[in-house]
Amino acid sequence: MTPSSNDNLERFLVAFKASGNYILSFARVQGADADIAASDQIQKNQLTVKDAWEIGPNDFDCIAIQGGDDPIVPENVKNPPVAETLAKIRRES
Repeated sequence: MTPSSNDNLERFLVAFKASGNYILSFARVQGADADIAASDQIQKNQLTVKDAWEIGPNDFDCIAIQGGDDPIVPENVKNPPVAETLAKIRRES
């Protein structure tokens, strides 16, 4: 999924800041209908937001990085941690 903007992320972060929590759940989608699970939910009250270029190979979040990813790296960052993460993933695949 490649969003055209970060609007949804910004709305989520505003809502999280206001409420102090969020719920992880799932939904079953059939056609245009979605059945959101009323059970099997996890309520969280902590959230860490990182840019992909900040994720190193020993970072737990590296499970979200895939070998074909091409994260945006600020121009002033010369050796982003994600470069080593990608190199490791590509070696192992």
